[in-house]
Amino acid sequence: MLGLRGSALILVLFSHIAAFALPALAMEPPPCEFDDVAFDFELHGTENDPGASGFALYSVLDCERRLVVELEGITSTDAVLVIIDGEFMEDLAVHEGTARLELDTGEGQEVPFVSAGSVFDVFAIGTEELILTSEGGGEGPPPCESESFVIDFHLGGTEHEPGASGVAIYSVEVCERRLVIEIEGVTSTNGVLFIVDGHFIGDLEVVEGTARLQLDTRDGQEVPIVTEHSVFDVFAAGTEILILTSEVPVVAPIVVDVHLIGTKADPEASGIAVYRVEGPVRALVVEMEHIATANAVDVFVDGVFAGFTAVTEGFARLERNTTEGHTVPEVTEESLIEVLRNDSDVVILTSHLVFVDFVDGSPYGSGGETDPVNTLGTALAIVQESGFIKLSSGTTAETGTISQPVTLLRDGNTGTVVIGGVSRTSAPALESGFVSRTH
Repeated sequence: MLGLRGSALILVLFSHIAAFALPALAMEPPPCEFDDVAFDFELHGTENDPGASGFALYSVLDCERRLVVELEGITSTDAVLVIIDGEFMEDLAVHEGTARLELDTGEGQEVPFVSAGSVFDVFAIGTEELILTSEGGGEGPPPCESESFVIDFHLGGTEHEPGASGVAIYSVEVCERRLVIEIEGVTSTNGVLFIVDGHFIGDLEVVEGTARLQLDTRDGQEVPIVTEHSVFDVFAAGTEILILTSEVPVVAPIVVDVHLIGTKADPEASGIAVYRVEGPVRALVVEMEHIATANAVDVFVDGVFAGFTAVTEGFARLERNTTEGHTVPEVTEESLIEVLRNDSDVVILTSHLVFVDFVDGSPYGSGGETDPVNTLGTALAIVQESGFIKLSSGTTAETGTISQPVTLLRDGNTGTVVIGGVSRTSAPALESGFVSRTH
């Protein structure tokens, strides 16, 4: 009997424990929904803001939850509170009648658990008036997005694959979803991973630089819910390097400075050309000073006419910008920029300049200011006729004959350049058309 009573006592005790434990367990949300789901909720304006409308989109993919709430047509307030199932979620500023909330556990954010019967309410901050609410209740999730539509996304190559491009097309029709992603110009990898809003959706082999992914719910395939704000990323398989994205990459502007030096026709003239590329906008500014032999000048970049400008008291400035409808030629550190007298073909300023650093230069250098060569011979092989060679202070044992007219410049206002054991610190004329002078 003791055993029976003991069993009964244990059963009663377990029942009491379960009675206390189960409510606590019920309050803990599951670690994730194991099934991928998507719920749409339409929000409509109340009598306090009848023109307002919106929608909420809740999705679960691979145990990650995402919630997007978009509102528009709000006229009654500058800020709102978003409430889900009676629980405060977020307060948002209203800009030009619109507000948007996006939460994603993939970004480390808290996302509430939402069911088909969840209720979304939006209140005006300050007045606590209800201005939007969802339809409420539900017999289960909406069967699909209620309207047919198509969203296109253009994908651009990143710095790791600048020649790549692509397109993503998401469509909804008769309650079925379809997603097609096509990419081309891929040269850095033989396989790619497709990511939508941070979630993996497929991988493919790259054949002759191209790949195509197609998902369709009609074929029983999982198709992610996509909005206009979705982001498509394509990574190289194995390396996890981003090679394409639908987000506009933040690219640092390109700036190229090219120094101009006066020729024998106007030896005191000097100038600088600054070329800048920022996104689709190109700009070129050429500033010149100490011009003594011209009242107007023409500027050429690599033989292409860039523009004309007047000279006032020795100064001139040419400014070209694609935003003003101007044609702006491309400029590199190796570009040849020449300034000519407007009334003749006489060059008065040029960028014919090769830099030599006997200590830190390289035999394989380009001759640019940041990539100098290390010998005078190499500089002579690079420089164009009537060009300039700028020498850093130092010594070279080189000897030889200069067979074309060039001008030597000493880099800086102090120091000595020794060529073949002969110091060149002044500006005497040399044979073979070679001139050495400070600048």
